[in-house]
Amino acid sequence: MKKVDLVQMLQILANVGVIAGIVFLAIEIQQSNRIAKATTEIEIRDNWSSINAAIYSDPAIAELLVKCKSVDPKLTEVEKEQASAFVFQWVNNWLAIEHAYNNGMVTQDTYAEVNDDIRLLVGIYPGLVPFLVYMRDSIPSLSESNVFQTITELIGDQRG
Repeated sequence: MKKVDLVQMLQILANVGVIAGIVFLAIEIQQSNRIAKATTEIEIRDNWSSINAAIYSDPAIAELLVKCKSVDPKLTEVEKEQASAFVFQWVNNWLAIEHAYNNGMVTQDTYAEVNDDIRLLVGIYPGLVPFLVYMRDSIPSLSESNVFQTITELIGDQRG
């Protein structure tokens, strides 16, 4: 075998090795992306589960939400703080999902659940609307988010 043929053969083998490495890297990146998306979806479900757990494990929160089924609930100052914190938790969850969706980390179906959840919250608990208004009006930098646009569509231009 000539020296030139050997060099060409080694170059071909080296190129095949590079191509195999690139293919392997692409597969690893795809797998990492799938794992990251799945992890994000699981964290979202965990966040919703923690909201539900707060309701079923704390009778005071459950009682607060029962009161908030009324349009004008008579809340104590402590209950107002609880309602505010509860709404902040919900909105933060919605905004996190929107952010994850905008960055390709959650599916369209998961993102669609945000609007459904907002509508559900406003429909079932109209007594929480003033807290949504307050949050919307307190964070003007997020007014262009779909979360706040959906809230505004549902509650109108109410002011806190």
